Amino acid sequence: MEINSLVNRLSHLCIKNPHILNVHPFLGQCIPHPFTSMANDVLSAGRNIIQKIRDNITFIMASEWRVDMFFDLKVQLQVPGDAGLLFEKPSQWSTTYEMLQSAWDTKEVFSCLDTLIPEYGEADAPTTEDWNRVEIICSHLKSLVDATNSLASSPPCPAATLLLNAMCVRLQIAQFADSGDQFVRSFIDPMQGKMEEYWKQCGVALAIAVVMDPRYKMKLVEFSFPKIFGDESSSVYVKMVDDGVHELFAEYLSISPPPPSTSNYGCSQGGSVSEHGLADFDVESGFGEKMEIPEEKYELTPVEKNVKPARRRKTKSRVWNYFTVESVSSECKRAFCNTCRRSFAYSTVQENGSTKVAGTSHLKRHLEKGTCGATTGLDNNNEGDGDQTTPFTPSTRTRRTKANSASGASTGVSESRKRRYRSPAYTAVFNPDICRHDIARMIIMHDYPLDMVEHPGFQSFVQSLQPQFGAVSFKTIHGECVASYLSEKQKVTRLIDAMPGRVCLSLDMYMSRNSVGYVFITGHFTDSNWKTQKLILNVVLEPYPDSHNALSHAVACCLSDWRLESRLFSLTLNHPVPEAGLENLRSHLCVKNPLILNGQLLLGQCISQTFTAMVNDMLSAGRDIIKKIRDNMKYVTTSQNHVDIFVDLKRQLQVPGEVRLFLDDQSQWNTTYQMLVSASDLKEVFSCLDNVIPEYKLAPNMEDWKQVESICTYLKSLSDAMNLLVSSPCPPAITLFQEAFSIHAKIACAATSGDPFVCSFIKPMQDKIEKYWKECGLVLAISVVMDPRFKMKLVEFSFSKLFGEESPLYVKMVDDGLHELFDEYLTLPLPPSPAYSVDHGNVDRADEQNQGGNLSEYGLADFDMYIMETTSHQLKSEMDQYLDENLEGRSSNFDLLEWWKQKRSKYPTLSKMARDILSIPVSTASPELVYSTRPRELSPHARSETLEALVCTKDWLQHGLPEDFAGLDSLVVSDLSNPALKMEF
Repeated sequence: MEINSLVNRLSHLCIKNPHILNVHPFLGQCIPHPFTSMANDVLSAGRNIIQKIRDNITFIMASEWRVDMFFDLKVQLQVPGDAGLLFEKPSQWSTTYEMLQSAWDTKEVFSCLDTLIPEYGEADAPTTEDWNRVEIICSHLKSLVDATNSLASSPPCPAATLLLNAMCVRLQIAQFADSGDQFVRSFIDPMQGKMEEYWKQCGVALAIAVVMDPRYKMKLVEFSFPKIFGDESSSVYVKMVDDGVHELFAEYLSISPPPPSTSNYGCSQGGSVSEHGLADFDVESGFGEKMEIPEEKYELTPVEKNVKPARRRKTKSRVWNYFTVESVSSECKRAFCNTCRRSFAYSTVQENGSTKVAGTSHLKRHLEKGTCGATTGLDNNNEGDGDQTTPFTPSTRTRRTKANSASGASTGVSESRKRRYRSPAYTAVFNPDICRHDIARMIIMHDYPLDMVEHPGFQSFVQSLQPQFGAVSFKTIHGECVASYLSEKQKVTRLIDAMPGRVCLSLDMYMSRNSVGYVFITGHFTDSNWKTQKLILNVVLEPYPDSHNALSHAVACCLSDWRLESRLFSLTLNHPVPEAGLENLRSHLCVKNPLILNGQLLLGQCISQTFTAMVNDMLSAGRDIIKKIRDNMKYVTTSQNHVDIFVDLKRQLQVPGEVRLFLDDQSQWNTTYQMLVSASDLKEVFSCLDNVIPEYKLAPNMEDWKQVESICTYLKSLSDAMNLLVSSPCPPAITLFQEAFSIHAKIACAATSGDPFVCSFIKPMQDKIEKYWKECGLVLAISVVMDPRFKMKLVEFSFSKLFGEESPLYVKMVDDGLHELFDEYLTLPLPPSPAYSVDHGNVDRADEQNQGGNLSEYGLADFDMYIMETTSHQLKSEMDQYLDENLEGRSSNFDLLEWWKQKRSKYPTLSKMARDILSIPVSTASPELVYSTRPRELSPHARSETLEALVCTKDWLQHGLPEDFAGLDSLVVSDLSNPALKMEF
């Protein structure tokens, strides 16, 4: 807090508050804050060694066999204790201390690990100097952790505990104050300054609070101050405290006393003081035993003698075998079902002192309903029998007719008595296996943490719904989630095996809180029904996400897991990757995958990533004016009085439209654009606001409004393009082609502007869009050609406006690439058709029989070769035939894949090529992350061991399966009862 702000607050507080002790203890600072600030000083000074320890632990924990080697070596070296590998949470500095302490305890293992794991030598193992620094960091963090833990263990922490902990931390700092080590001095000096500042601000208030504790009074102050301030200066500070206590008491004498209260003596304000540091205090103070505070004894109000308690006769009804009477309060008792614990009325005390007792009919009805499973009924006819174990059966009554009633005879016909609650037409059967399976699916679909099943609130809720359902442990629900993952994976495997073409992959990098990367790999393909499928296939852990081989390892795991080594068509990246990483990935993929079109289609960039990077260029160039607009919006929107004045002024100025004040979310750039548009439309109101509110001095000038208008102009084009991605998760290539063309043309036109502000962001934006056209323009153009409504015509039209006189060269590049790709598809072997795939192109077998029956394939191999040779020229002209035909009409409900499905007999090779090309994801960003300006982060409760199973299963359940594979459901349901799938961990 700045000193000016502190003085302003203090003066504001003193206006209507008496100056107690010259406002010395009026303002204080929470003691955990200086502790945390000092811990940050230590962590900042040792950030390099901490990062090295973090990288070493990440390297080992990234592989299960490395972890096994680590602990085997620990046993061989006979390292004592239970120290293991701990991973920190960067947001919790105490976990950083635990990570460093665990590494220090096992430093001998780290030093010898390169003998068993040769590649560990490349992981920058800590040196002896590093371990010395780790020891120093741990020693200082330990005192801060111990002090903070003592505060956390007792929320209303007594002042004596605060004083003792502060004393221990101060002594720890003073011990190293004269150290000549430059590393130690880098954090000891700021720590000492913070501690001195805290004692200066809060020392007197803390000491006075200790004096108010009758167990210590001034004795603890006299004991601790010599250790804190030294023997020479301690007497001065002790006298300050003593004078302050007496002065404060004198001021309280002049204040009118408050009304008396009846609070208990010895409340929780005293708390339990930690015994840490009190052994010396007990010796010096002369207390051989701890002082005890006498406990007050309370007597209950006696019952009046003339009121005799009502005596109840012994219960005889058999319902009491299933109910227990418990006192809810002094005036009310209720009957609780022994099975479902539902409560019912039993007795209450009336205003006149009498007791009203309820009957047992409502208890019998509860048992007859059979919902709690306590019993199946009760025999009312034998309620008085001595056998209390007879099953509960519904009672029956004999109905008399009028004639028989007159004669006194009974008809002997019995019917069930009329019940208030009717039984349903069916009886529900409780199955705990289905319940556990449904809970697992609920957790998967809604991203709940797995340990929620052990939360008391959840268990109580489940018990109220179904008392027979036992508690579910974390391990059990973990096994159910993995079982669901395995069963759904069987469906996806069948779907991919039946895929007639190739698969396209897209990669997204997510970061966890401990800086570990997770690569989300999504598969895009067209199934045998000519429907586009988009499924998350793998989530791969990458400890070093910035390394050159991180993506190569992730893609290799995916291809091996799904047996796609020779069926990969393209790879789309949704995050920036350095050139070295791209070359590593390209060389790895070319080993087992044929180079389609010399690898020009193998790697691509998500277009939304390019658009977001261009937006960041604009926001970075205009950050000053954007901040000024944001501050103006805050000034108005955070005060209702300012809002009312602003609205009135807008009405007086007759500003048209329904424009409203809007404050942005800085993590979503589209909200920043909306804020700038709103401010630009209301600029007249902002310009005149200082006439109504004199203290308003934030109004932008004319140059500022000009910059806002420039930013809004170019943000609008990108916002419109991004809105297409939000409205359609898989937008067609033709739409993105037009948007990219439009943005490129507008930026090229703005590049000639003489405005220095516009040029500051137009140049980097132009570089990015030109790079995208260079890397992905061919893929985008070929995808457009595969649309029979546009073919090459739209490419020729767009390139003529985009490249001018050089357009024929770029059009020829697309045409040559298209024909070269078609020629390669002619030579590629056809993929094997699975036995369970559906062939929609078969002709009617009745017509085939009418033509002469089925022909034997024996001896026709040479004939097939002759047909291929004599008709090859016709196959090669298949592309030209498609391009020469007239364009299809443009309609809103045109289905591109359905058109190619209908034309596959006319264009057999071209349809296979179109199926693969149209599967390439031009944009892979999810709608909720399209406008995000921050790196993708995982949920805080995500666990690495179950992340892939939970993420993939959720995605598969949301997408479902094509109808042709719906028959697999019976197989999957039967697998749920397979013990091999119900894994326990």
